[in-house]
Amino acid sequence: MAGYSVAKDLKQLEDIYVEEIKHCFVKNRPVIVVMSGLPGTGKSYFSEQLAATAELFVISSDRIRKCLVKYPKYTSNEHYRVFASCHGLIERLIQKNISVVFDATNLNKFAIQPLKKLSTSLNCRMVIALCVAPEPLVQSRLKDRVNGKDDYGSDADWDIYKMLKTKQTAITEPYYEIDSSLDNSDAITAIQKFIMDEQ
Repeated sequence: MAGYSVAKDLKQLEDIYVEEIKHCFVKNRPVIVVMSGLPGTGKSYFSEQLAATAELFVISSDRIRKCLVKYPKYTSNEHYRVFASCHGLIERLIQKNISVVFDATNLNKFAIQPLKKLSTSLNCRMVIALCVAPEPLVQSRLKDRVNGKDDYGSDADWDIYKMLKTKQTAITEPYYEIDSSLDNSDAITAIQKFIMDEQ
């Protein structure tokens, strides 16, 4: 991990995503949609649904980790590197008036506060979507993931879920709660309306 540069990482990511970025819809007032939730609660699926309907660029911490780190070890230094690059990419896209959905766990104020600060400095709006699901369903999804039936790029299993659950704290900002075991078309419509307001 020693010797990495956030600037070089961002350049690498922009080169990887260049074609996707070219085709992004530019908005007058871009928005950061911050996903929050434990592994297996449906964040990536909801992010893709929302991105398709509201024309957002998905920044996935799992995907970016695998772009930057050939053999992820999920250390604290690796976490810092990945999230510094995620935040940097969010900043660059917002500066281009491209709205984003940040698909990551974002389980507590230490994860959410930097994003709130970023949205303030960029004078853009931010909305939080907390994904939840019944634990038996989560456990089943994570078992499928271990067996290769999940194509969202996460390596998190049930043990990681239990470990991360101890780090999750209540969100103090306003947020939408998404129970991924239910139909969430109303939530998508509500967030889409928030995004489209004042465009």
